Amino acid sequence: MKPVYKFLLSQVGVNMPNPRLVNVELLGIGTFLLCLAATIIFYLLLGRWKAVFYSLLHWIITLIIVIVGAFFFAAKMWPRGGSKALILGGVNGFIALLLFIGLSLLARRFSIFAKATPF
Repeated sequence: MKPVYKFLLSQVGVNMPNPRLVNVELLGIGTFLLCLAATIIFYLLLGRWKAVFYSLLHWIITLIIVIVGAFFFAAKMWPRGGSKALILGGVNGFIALLLFIGLSLLARRFSIFAKATPF
């Protein structure tokens, strides 16, 4: 995950954080686990339990929750806060967006009521 963060942060003009200040590997693993947990909850638990939480609106709400969670997870890891913490949070939110969409493509086939989701 470190090369992905390095590339995306360089695109917005921010150098990689000092490894002693921000553990990028932990950030990547935490973001992946957040996206994996949200995908499992949305598709495998709620999507197989009842036909209540399965529409496009519900998928978008889940996606927004994942992005906001990833944003704050990364922003809190930057020790001094400020604009660099917000940029790191934005990059992490973008990575969470891509991960959630990718995991949604994999998990959709296991959900009974996932016919209304975007994929």
